[in-house]
Amino acid sequence: MKVLFHIDELNKWDMTVTNVKNMINFSRESEEKVEIEVVANGEAVFRFKKNEDANSSYSVEFESLFTDDVKIVACNNALSKFYISKDEIFEFIEVVPAGVVEIVKKQEDGFTYIKP
Repeated sequence: MKVLFHIDELNKWDMTVTNVKNMINFSRESEEKVEIEVVANGEAVFRFKKNEDANSSYSVEFESLFTDDVKIVACNNALSKFYISKDEIFEFIEVVPAGVVEIVKKQEDGFTYIKP
């Protein structure tokens, strides 16, 4: 099973992280392999900034997901739009040129699209 979570709103992070954890739990309980990717674009990329008090709890959440083999991706176009450099985001976040292109590629590769 391949699942792609798309997030572009800051206020949807809690729901998105919960949904991803639910998929991880399903995978463990059913012993079915699940490949998970989270693509963030728009204002959602602000959650990836290091050294922001508002992001400290998310840092732990994201690192935990990364440890569970969840691929977390940021859109470079969104980072640029909001003047966020790659050096300012968590190290385990992968940057892709365009979030929408990443989404299309993953759907072509058989990923199910979910937007909480």
